[in-house]
Amino acid sequence: MAKKKGKKQPSPSVTPPIGPARPALQPAWWLYLLLFGISVLVYLNTLGHSYTQDDAIVITDNQFTQQGLAGLPGIFGKDTFFGFFKVEGKAKLVSGGRYRPLSLATFALEWELFGKSPGISHLLNALLYGGCTVMFFLFLLLAGGMRSPLSAQTLWWSTAAALLFAVHPIHTEAVANIKGRDEILALLGSLGALYAVLRGIRDNRFGWHLLGAGLLLLGLLAKENAITLLGIIPLSFYFFTDLSWRKWWKPLLPYAMGSLIFLVIRGGILGWALGEPVLELMNNPFLKWTGTQYVPFSPGEKSATIMYTLGKYLQLLFVPFPLTHDYYPRHVGIMTWGDWRVLLSFFVYLGILFMGIQGLRQRRIWSFGI
Repeated sequence: MAKKKGKKQPSPSVTPPIGPARPALQPAWWLYLLLFGISVLVYLNTLGHSYTQDDAIVITDNQFTQQGLAGLPGIFGKDTFFGFFKVEGKAKLVSGGRYRPLSLATFALEWELFGKSPGISHLLNALLYGGCTVMFFLFLLLAGGMRSPLSAQTLWWSTAAALLFAVHPIHTEAVANIKGRDEILALLGSLGALYAVLRGIRDNRFGWHLLGAGLLLLGLLAKENAITLLGIIPLSFYFFTDLSWRKWWKPLLPYAMGSLIFLVIRGGILGWALGEPVLELMNNPFLKWTGTQYVPFSPGEKSATIMYTLGKYLQLLFVPFPLTHDYYPRHVGIMTWGDWRVLLSFFVYLGILFMGIQGLRQRRIWSFGI
């Protein structure tokens, strides 16, 4: 007897797709261009400006910069101030000296190609700043899409954050002042390294970490404070990846090596002694006049003044007024712990620190920011 054939029923575990699968969310190309363009646009007014203040130290009165490319050995082989003072000893007018050759190298290249042309220098600052905004945006997008596909909400917040970064008035001095290029290059190298950190983890490609270490080294050659990235990188592992902390050492190693290379170069040129604080008000704000001589602040006065200044930094992030090109004394006075403004700053930072620790377990993005 022949078996009766029935209709084949679809498996209940399979749901047929409805239409084509939605592609992963990607920012439009014009969004990058828009953020870059806005960053540059807000500083186009500086193209008609001239040199000012510390530009003399790094450009107009610097013997190495004015030699063009021929001055590069001196730029990379001496303290940053040596080319201005032109004698040994005076270069270390600030404790520990300064070794920031990268921005001076770019100034030397400009002098070689264009001669005395402040407009070109201002334009390059604006373009590099635009690069910082785009790199910041790229990092935010990558960080937001590490654990789950990039969402419209993450894209919106990343765009808003990058736009705020682009137009925030607190960046004016670093961009409008030609000498401030060391700040821009240090940030650009640091942001590039952070992006490489996450790309290396996401794509499981060690080459990204080698690239990131090179970018961090360039950032350090621009300004020493880029070394704080060595603390930010492990936080990035924790907040944005599933990498076990026991495996952090391998991707962190190239960045540590890049920093070590910088420290060895710096120490070989400037020496390893940090030196004593200078007793000159221009280069040491923690001095007071007794009527006959300058003496250092007491520990209480110094810590209170620093605490108050940190509060001012926070205030300027939200209310960037008044802004000034230099907080040279006594824009910020000698503070004590009996001043309510110092105590307010202390408790605000204490609260922020508490919030940051509270958000650690849930890996909140605002906790990472703190």
